[in-house]
Amino acid sequence: MSNPSRTVNIKTNVVKRILKDVEVAHIDIQDAKERVQARIDNQEDEHEIEHQKFVLKQHLRALPDALRRLQQASDDLQSIVDNPVYEGLPELESAKPVLESAKEILQKEQSSNAPKNGHA
Repeated sequence: MSNPSRTVNIKTNVVKRILKDVEVAHIDIQDAKERVQARIDNQEDEHEIEHQKFVLKQHLRALPDALRRLQQASDDLQSIVDNPVYEGLPELESAKPVLESAKEILQKEQSSNAPKNGHA
């Protein structure tokens, strides 16, 4: 087995990175929605509007993938936090808040997606 401290740090940083990916995905989706609406409001070329809708769809597809990766990474980190082998490591103290953030984001996404599934 590799160095337990290093393992905890790596798993924690993976969750942090994916949390940023989820945040960026939300920003990209919002920006793309605004660009589509701006093109429609300005009565721009239909081809440009369709292109922006395509970009929006790409961003919408990226979010579920990021959430799936976040779920997997947070499950991995949770198994480390729960594993007695890693008990007492100071790195666990930095891992726990990251894990809590991931759980909150996943719960928020699940609850916000439930009523929207038929309308997406």
